[in-house]
Amino acid sequence: MAKTNTAATAPKVEKFDMRAFLPEGFSESDFDVIGGLRPICQPETMMKYPVCGYVVALLDMPQRKDKSDWRALLIHLTGATKAKAGEDIVEVAAGEEVLVPINGNLKNNPDLLNAACDPRNVYIAWLQCVGQLDVGKASDMWNFEVKLSRKSIQRQGRYALQQHNQVGVVKDIPQLGKGDITDANGKPQQSMVG
Repeated sequence: MAKTNTAATAPKVEKFDMRAFLPEGFSESDFDVIGGLRPICQPETMMKYPVCGYVVALLDMPQRKDKSDWRALLIHLTGATKAKAGEDIVEVAAGEEVLVPINGNLKNNPDLLNAACDPRNVYIAWLQCVGQLDVGKASDMWNFEVKLSRKSIQRQGRYALQQHNQVGVVKDIPQLGKGDITDANGKPQQSMVG
């Protein structure tokens, strides 16, 4: 089957002069660019460039091309890192946000996942990929070192949870024993320890 070049068929984005749309007393300099696509921290990159920052939320992400579901942590960086933006690896400064896909042993870390959904507090986490583990499956499991601060700040302002993250997410996280192997949805399938 021939692959279609969607770039050739996509509509061209037009650039507008904002001044034509603004009421009196406002200028383009009154606005900040917000939203957009956040860089994604992949395990391979996280081996050399750890991620440290406030664990803001646990997000349901759009389905992958293979129709599989996935989740990611939204991290507000307290230190710079590198992450994938499009096809490029870029430096991401402290104060910016990145996504960390929940894969490998991050799926089996209820403390981290619950911290992302805590309705009252926001925690700082250190995440670094330290390699892969052979778990007897078709592919090895990514292994992350995770450090979670015992100190927290009150969840408010930019760290407020979206309404859909406040209800149901925490109870949906399975309470796992150390070393459980999970399916694609994070449900325990078997123990790696015995």
